[in-house]
Amino acid sequence: MRYIYPDKDDKMTKEGIIQKVGEKYWDASERRVLNKIKKNVGKGSLWIDLGAGEGRLTSFFAPLFNKTYAIEPDKKRTSKIKQNVKLINSSAEKAKIKKNSVDFILISHVLQHIPQERWTIILGKCKSWLKKEGKLVIFYAKSESKKDYGVISYLDSKNKIIDKEYSLDEFKKRLKKNKRIHSTLKLTQKNFRNFIQKNNFEIIDHGGYHIRNLKKISKVSMKLAIIIESFIDYLKLNGGVDAYLIAKKK
Repeated sequence: MRYIYPDKDDKMTKEGIIQKVGEKYWDASERRVLNKIKKNVGKGSLWIDLGAGEGRLTSFFAPLFNKTYAIEPDKKRTSKIKQNVKLINSSAEKAKIKKNSVDFILISHVLQHIPQERWTIILGKCKSWLKKEGKLVIFYAKSESKKDYGVISYLDSKNKIIDKEYSLDEFKKRLKKNKRIHSTLKLTQKNFRNFIQKNNFEIIDHGGYHIRNLKKISKVSMKLAIIIESFIDYLKLNGGVDAYLIAKKK
């Protein structure tokens, strides 16, 4: 069966951004993290945007590398990618990439939307593709409490996003009944970090961004909001609705 991303035209994603942290602060916060990762990753010959979607972040990192591969199973979404990249319309598990050939792999807000039993397989693929000093970067929506949970999202009649939280067991049951719903698995930063380490990756950096409480401050002073966010990130105080992780294979 052909894969179709459940959030058509990213309507729920965009509405969620506006409701949680505001669009302008969301952009500025993400830009801070992207620039931080850009310095860490450096330049190279080949990188992969795994779960590229419409290529929103493909264009940011592509100029740093000689070759870009975009892996995305939804053909309709990759049709919007305009960069000069090699499109691979398949799942990560089925993608054929030469071993030890990749300098950098980006997985942006992908793992959270797929069953966790696939994560180990995907990370194994990434490890085999990466060069010895290659970098893996993962963006993900993290738990905002001290426990892991699942969220199922939908838009109401007024196009406002409604998020319903479920225990992990109930979340998995609902996914089995309907695989086309917009679901998000949210792990704590500690548990996500442990999962990556158990799959033979060494963590280089791990922090949060998109902090709800900075939404109001950003409306007064975006510069101040980003300074505060940077300080919270520096102290590793576990802030934000999203997180980034930079790792290399052991």
